[in-house]
Amino acid sequence: AGPVAGGRRRLSAGLAPESFDGYVTQRRRWSRGTMQVMLLRGGLWLPGLTLRQRIHYFATLWYWLYGIPRVIYLMAPLFFLLLGVHPLIVRDMNDLVGYYIPHLFVSVAAFQLVNRGLRRIFWSDIYESCIAVQMAVTALTFPFTGRKVHFAVTPKGTDAAKKAPRGKQGLWLPQAVLLTLIVAGLMKGVYALSTPGADHDSTLINMFWAVYNLVVLF
Repeated sequence: AGPVAGGRRRLSAGLAPESFDGYVTQRRRWSRGTMQVMLLRGGLWLPGLTLRQRIHYFATLWYWLYGIPRVIYLMAPLFFLLLGVHPLIVRDMNDLVGYYIPHLFVSVAAFQLVNRGLRRIFWSDIYESCIAVQMAVTALTFPFTGRKVHFAVTPKGTDAAKKAPRGKQGLWLPQAVLLTLIVAGLMKGVYALSTPGADHDSTLINMFWAVYNLVVLF
């Protein structure tokens, strides 16, 4: 490619996925490919790498495990709303104001500072949450399927416009199940708020959390 502003050159170019099926296919391929290189082919233990380089490689591998904590994050408020189990130490509004909100503010500020406005944390939440279950399954099953991975081409252009193959039309099912559970949890939370003696602070905190997850998934 030709030169761009400032004397820099574009060294690569590509098309973004044009469908949900394509996005899932691409991300699962990248995840498996990274784990293959780092774990099966010894990418983390290559001779001659500095400690800093090994840390960077490990961060590349670690990123593709994000589906697991993301699923836990989506389900955490449901443990309290549906089962009455506290998923975190924040139990009342004082803890929320004193600990979590400052942590959230610093996290968002640091995210924006590092990304310099190129990404937004809300949209990152959406992109990661919409395929969290698929990515978690990919990471957890890799030890058993890592040597059998084939190269899956991301559908683009006319391929992306075609009807999704049989078996891939259910990619939305994890989101549908989570949405149903969240709605059930919110309904139970509303009932708990009208019940004398219930833990109203914890109920409200987890309901706000569940509402955010509902918006992201929807």
